[in-house]
Amino acid sequence: EKKIGIKKTSYTIQVASWPTMEQASEHQLELKNLGYDSYIQEYHMKNKNITWWRVRVGHFIDKSKAEIVKTKLSEKTGTELWIDFISE
Repeated sequence: EKKIGIKKTSYTIQVASWPTMEQASEHQLELKNLGYDSYIQEYHMKNKNITWWRVRVGHFIDKSKAEIVKTKLSEKTGTELWIDFISE
């Protein structure tokens, strides 16, 4: 009997990307103080051999809920944000 692997999919809101962990941590703390579930993700650009630190908010199963939070957060911060699809 074969077991079929089920991929988990979710969405997150990309808020910013910083060249240093310190800058990303400061931004993450600001978002947490606003009440958002924020986290940092390391991103290594192989073609340039540099690392950036992404600041993201939430893990949403429903994209429409992510859109609602993105709109509210964008209004609070005055910045344009986007939703990123994650497949595990």
